[in-house]
Formats: sequence, structure tokens, C-alpha cells
Amino acid sequence: MIKTTYLRRHYINESIQNFEIGERILEIGSGKKFRYFQSSITINIDVSTEPDCICNAESMPFKDECFDTILCNEVLEHTNNPQALIDECHRILCSGGKMLLRVPFCFEIHDTRDYWRFTKIQFRKNV
Repeated sequence: MIKTTYLRRHYINESIQNFEIGERILEIGSGKKFRYFQSSITINIDVSTEPDCICNAESMPFKDECFDTILCNEVLEHTNNPQALIDECHRILCSGGKMLLRVPFCFEIHDTRDYWRFTKIQFRKNV
């Protein structure tokens, strides 16, 4: 039997493998266990994930334009203010930098802080 979590993880891994990354990488909602790149900086509010920095992604302690690449995989739906997270990413992403942002759409509620589902239409309207 194929579980939806395996399919999700497959497509996340595939999108990351095909994504052009820079030298300075931030992984939002990540940590030691879920890090994709050894050279990245990881942030999370969950201490148990052993992130490099414990902080809320809606207010990150980084200087403006300090990352070439930002990965934000299935985190946006867990924020109280998704626009604040996107604004922060815009602030810390270098000019010409790239961000890979993935959110679930047709997936079960998977955490006590799973607040939102997004559509392509909504992203195009607000980004």
C-alpha cells in the first residue's frame, strides 16, 4: 500500500533535487533530522527538531538580504500569519535569490497548528 505521506515526501524530495540552490541556504521548519543541505541554516520553533536557530519564521533574527536560497516546505499552513512569513522571506532573501515554497492542499490535518490550505490563485494574488 502507498501512503500519502510517502507520496508527499517523494514530491518534496524531487522538487528540491531539481531546484537551483545558492551558497547561503535557509531551511524554514527544519532541523537536524529534516535538513536537506549540510551547509544550510535551519530554523524551527520546535526544539526537538534540533534546529540551528529556534525562532518563529514570522519574525526571523537575520539581516536583510542574507540568504541566496530559502526552502520552506509545508510550513506556511502552520503559521498564524502566513503573509508575515512571506514578508520576512522577502526581507532576508538576496536580490536574485530563490525560494522554494511548498504547501499541502489535499492532505489531512497533520498537526495541532495546521491552520490553512492555499491555492495557486491565492499565491499569485498575494506574492
